[in-house]
Amino acid sequence: MNYLNDYRIEKAKYLLTSTNENISEIAEQIGFNSLHYFSTQFKKKEQITPKQFREMTLYAN
Repeated sequence: MNYLNDYRIEKAKYLLTSTNENISEIAEQIGFNSLHYFSTQFKKKEQITPKQFREMTLYAN
């Protein structure tokens, strides 16, 4: 399960930086049924929320 979540989070990071899709749409695309669960898992792995990650990468470019 950890491998699958790690893979999904990496895919989400790519989509967060390469598209303008809503975070809820990205969560659904990568296989999370719940935005809350996706955000929790993302923050557990990356120490920031998906929104913070997107904002951080937008300002870095």
